[in-house]
Amino acid sequence: MRIVIDALGAPAESGGMRVHAEELIRTWTEVFPADELIVLGYSWLEDSFRGVEGVEVVTAKGKAARYTGQIFWTAQVFRRRHADALLSLSTIVSPLVPSDRTACFIHDWRHRLNPAEFGRAQRLYRRLWQLSIRRAGTTFAISEKTRRETERFARPARLVVAENGDDHARRWGVERIVDEGTPTILTFGHFASKRPELVIDAVSVLRRRGEDHRLVVLGAKGDYREELRAKAEVASVSDLVEFPGFVTDDTLHRSVSSASVLALVSSDEGYGMPVVEGAYFGVPTVVTADSGLVEIHGDRVVPAEATGESVASAILRARESGAERGADAHPWSDTVRTVRDSLRARARTKVRGE
Repeated sequence: MRIVIDALGAPAESGGMRVHAEELIRTWTEVFPADELIVLGYSWLEDSFRGVEGVEVVTAKGKAARYTGQIFWTAQVFRRRHADALLSLSTIVSPLVPSDRTACFIHDWRHRLNPAEFGRAQRLYRRLWQLSIRRAGTTFAISEKTRRETERFARPARLVVAENGDDHARRWGVERIVDEGTPTILTFGHFASKRPELVIDAVSVLRRRGEDHRLVVLGAKGDYREELRAKAEVASVSDLVEFPGFVTDDTLHRSVSSASVLALVSSDEGYGMPVVEGAYFGVPTVVTADSGLVEIHGDRVVPAEATGESVASAILRARESGAERGADAHPWSDTVRTVRDSLRARARTKVRGE
């Protein structure tokens, strides 16, 4: 097959969206090496797939290209390259391509579940999701939770669960390292919806209980990082909290594999990549009960209410119980096969190489 992949929804600092794009494309080349993948995205994709046979990356000129590029540029490339399918890794897929040749992914419905977390422009843009889903030949949901919410908020022509894989940490090339010093909590702050302030509150509670924990907040930047830094100061835990911002992949991988506990205390998640990344190394993850992560991951997570006291207690429980090491039963190769089988079934003509 020759497939145009729209990765414009996965800029370099997009967290789970970037992981999803990189792992889906890389695994595709391993499982279906005869396919041609024409990937439209950003420079990080060019760096990641340089020299990988079967992948051609065409880079956009900045993030602003996303909004017009997903409508016009992707359709233009689809026609010029005589592709079999246009697959968007986000929820907007061009309406200028025949619908039976298009597919998109839905990752979450946070803007409907927690609209106050989004600005007006973001909400307006995300309103287009319902139109895109109705027209796309296939919509892929990344979890059963996301499938259920999609049926609630949209009317997809065809909805298929293509659950994220859980084995990508095997590529990281790092080993589990246990630091015998102060226990380390790793959390995330690249979006306010990740609620790292709850973990700062938890670190303060743990200090009052005589249980000091070091906290590393990844991804927070700008004014938001300064707000969090001020909160740590007021809570008298500034000596325990670090804000390195966005870090290299190598640093991220070492941070996950060496943490005592991961804290993913988001207001909502469509899947929660850190849960399976931590589990690969035997690192437990504390989540909040209102995030949907218990529904998705079950016993692989330690739940807490969205309060500092509750998160603190869950961190101690997680450290006592640990986590079963290794991936679960859903490799990325299964995800790729689900997607490709669906695309092939929708194509009206015989695809290349078959």
